[in-house]
Amino acid sequence: LNDIPDNLKKGMWENSGDRPVYVRYSSDLADGRPDWMSTIGIGIKIFDTPGKKVVSDDGKGTADLLLQNVPYFFVNTARDMCNFTKASLEGWADEWIQDNSPVTNELLNDMAKPIRSVFETSLWSVVPFELGKGNHCKYILRPGTSTFPGEPDTDDPNFLAKDLEGRMALGNASLDIYIQRRPDTSEYSQAYIDEHFPLDSATVVWDEKEAVPVKVATIKLPKQNITKEEQEIYGDWLAFNIGRVPAENKPVGSVAEARMSVYQTSANYRRKKNSQPVSEPSAPGEPKIENPVCPFPGHDPVEKPRALTKQEIERITQVRI
Repeated sequence: LNDIPDNLKKGMWENSGDRPVYVRYSSDLADGRPDWMSTIGIGIKIFDTPGKKVVSDDGKGTADLLLQNVPYFFVNTARDMCNFTKASLEGWADEWIQDNSPVTNELLNDMAKPIRSVFETSLWSVVPFELGKGNHCKYILRPGTSTFPGEPDTDDPNFLAKDLEGRMALGNASLDIYIQRRPDTSEYSQAYIDEHFPLDSATVVWDEKEAVPVKVATIKLPKQNITKEEQEIYGDWLAFNIGRVPAENKPVGSVAEARMSVYQTSANYRRKKNSQPVSEPSAPGEPKIENPVCPFPGHDPVEKPRALTKQEIERITQVRI
């Protein structure tokens, strides 16, 4: 936007103007499980964003935003996440939660939200980011406009995808990006800020009445068919990282530090195994991406079902139904 307040014009928000973006929605459910009561995420890749990034953009001028439809994480720090995961794998997660993070179970239950459309929910960055020297913020994405395609069938395992498909087929859509600036000592005491707007306590939600979000950008999504195979393949290939931002917008906190490393490692591994380009794209839709051909390297081809021969049928002595 052209009227961003000067104290928010830092890093990737310094210059106004139009930039191409690519948007990918996701959820945390296994394939085949209904979308109802899931956590929704979004990755936004912003092109034409110059400058050195915290996590390299390979000189392609890209920046990423990642958000989810709850404003908190279920543990405070990366160490908590590692310890919780270890306890879960070893079968004593309940004991760990009781001793270390009693709020975790409640937060996990709250994260399974009944969402009827990805265009009807706000999303939050959860972790804070630097906003120039000595200042910090969080990001919020709020729904703008879209065309209602009809009531979704929430019993359909893919109803959110079909709702998104229907809305984008009927017309344009929009999303609004907000910056929630962390208060400074001219507004509250440092002790109050550290308690209510912490930088490394991911379960704490920043109060939007005390730190009012300000709209800084609008994403305009043109009417389109999102079921095209090449678009789906390209979207799956894209890699998003909260650290792919200018240094003035660096994510902070141990959860952010861990995510930067894990996301980059897993993205590189996935792309290499799929024999796909590892570097960032230079423009939306480029380069052309092809899916790997099965079998994958090191795997034997899966034998396809075939009809039984007459001799094999004659040898069958009993059938269990």
